[in-house]
Formats: sequence, C-alpha cells, structure tokens
Amino acid sequence: MHGIENGRIAAQTNLGVTCRGTFKRTVFGAAKANVSCDDGRTGRARFAYYHKHTGTGRGKGKMSDGEEVVFWAGDKLPSYFLNLQESRFDALILCAKAALEHSGDLNVK
Repeated sequence: MHGIENGRIAAQTNLGVTCRGTFKRTVFGAAKANVSCDDGRTGRARFAYYHKHTGTGRGKGKMSDGEEVVFWAGDKLPSYFLNLQESRFDALILCAKAALEHSGDLNVK
C-alpha cells in the first residue's frame, strides 16, 4: 500500500473467512478500508502503522457485528513476524502467526 493512493484489498481471517474491498489513502500515509466478507459481515478499518524495512502495514477496524479486528498487510509478512524483536506489537504476534500458519504462508514450529 505504501506509495499507492487507493486500490483493492483482500484478507483472510485466522478462521478462513475471506473479506474483499477497497482502501483509500488519507493524510500522513494512513488509509481507510471498507470490506465485505463471505460470511455476510462488512467492516471498516484504518491502516495506522507502517514498518519500512518489510513494507508491512498494520491496522485496526470493526466488523458489522461489533467484532474488533487487527490486521497486517504486505508482501513480506513472514519476514516481519519471524523477526519478533523488532516488533512493537508482541502481544498480537501469536494471533498473526496462527493466521499465517493456517493459510500456509508461514511454517513456524
């Protein structure tokens, strides 16, 4: 998303629900996203963190059923999560690693 003004977004939850939608950059490099999911929910989120070395974005949002979500986006997610000492979000790392393992994108033992 870095350097891109707007576009499409696709995500998968740690339970396998797929969500798709669009994002639009706001001031200071943040972005807003709106998604619709294959389980019937919709959601809104905001990207608020960017890790320059790996190009990983982090965001928070809320689904139409009131569930709050935290997500990461980028092309180098495994690299970002494998280097735990650089992350400021250690409390959320286990959730992200579980989601990546579930999707088959990360093989951590």
